[in-house]
Amino acid sequence: MLIVPDTVEFELMPVGTQKTTVLYVKNEGNAVLNYELVPGFANSEFFQLEIPEGHTKISPGNRKKISLTFSPTVAGTYESKIILKSRNETKDILVKGTGADFKLDETRLPQLVDFGDIQVGAKAEQMITLYNGCNYAMDFELSITLGEALDPHFVTFMPSLTKGTLAPNNPKSDTK
Repeated sequence: MLIVPDTVEFELMPVGTQKTTVLYVKNEGNAVLNYELVPGFANSEFFQLEIPEGHTKISPGNRKKISLTFSPTVAGTYESKIILKSRNETKDILVKGTGADFKLDETRLPQLVDFGDIQVGAKAEQMITLYNGCNYAMDFELSITLGEALDPHFVTFMPSLTKGTLAPNNPKSDTK
């Protein structure tokens, strides 16, 4: 009896998403294999094990496909196991997944960047700071939209940082 893979570790997943991976149980013996899969998580809200009907017997040299889905609903690391039992042996399959709540702390962002009155030929700068509001690194991309009153021929933006990664709970700033 063989199960592939023998450990399942889901990559960091945003809360509210899901990912499914496939496990295979293979009969390496020369007789029909009767087996049972016992999820240690009892089909929780985070892990779901899908075992199709009639999936408890495998003829010699054949394999059966089993789907395992991770769908985090709250941020955190979740770990459990699936127990594969046959008459002659028992195997544990470690299952692990981490759900992350990726979010920019929007309460600290300006709704509007106002440069005030600027004389012709003068230069004005504003600093915008982005704050990562979660415990995991977060990729970001900054885009700038001009208001209706601004003529794009007279406004130049020179952001040195338009995309990147924010470390957990750390800010990144750029002059505009």
